[in-house]
Amino acid sequence: MIFRIKAFILNLIEKIGNCASAPEDSVQLRINKKLICILAFLVTISGALWGVMYLLLGFYLPTVFPFLYSLIIGIALFQFRKNKNYEKFVKIQLGMMLLLPFSLQWSLGGFSQSGVVMVWAILAPFGSLIFQDNKKAITIFITYIFLIFLSVFQDIYFPGPDIPIEIKILFFITNISVVSILSFFAMLYFVNVSKKEYTREAVLAQQKEIIESQKRLTASYA
Repeated sequence: MIFRIKAFILNLIEKIGNCASAPEDSVQLRINKKLICILAFLVTISGALWGVMYLLLGFYLPTVFPFLYSLIIGIALFQFRKNKNYEKFVKIQLGMMLLLPFSLQWSLGGFSQSGVVMVWAILAPFGSLIFQDNKKAITIFITYIFLIFLSVFQDIYFPGPDIPIEIKILFFITNISVVSILSFFAMLYFVNVSKKEYTREAVLAQQKEIIESQKRLTASYA
């Protein structure tokens, strides 16, 4: 039973990772597409779960943001599968990952009330380092820092209503632990897939060289 579940999960991850691949993609682009598709899928699922959690706890306005994220990224992922427009999908994904966590935190009333939910936004500059270039990553990171200071201002001058300590602890644990888990396993997957793809490319290049050598050898005897 466990092996079947594991096989199902691995197969699902592989299908999601390859959903936007094209034959003409370079090795690096193929790797990037796999990672961003899987990351988008996982964060979309997380957004839906967070929305349900806020709904059950009675936080109706904050519920809008994670559900909105899941809806937009879900549609964008479906479109990405069809049009293969990598740059557009990356911009949508990183933009939503940067802005939605801060919007959610402000709607909940601040750092403490939200369990520092803005920590999800750190995935945006990290993602930009992988999927874009250093210049864009630095711009996104500066924006991230600016939004942190803006959140401090909001926390001081526009504090939200107090929330029971038990719920605050729940928010802190879920936000920090899930972001940490996603970050670690995304990097682990990126490293493993990179090794696999580059090894595959090297083997194909070696096989091509052997075939070319055999052709030249055959031609020399003709």
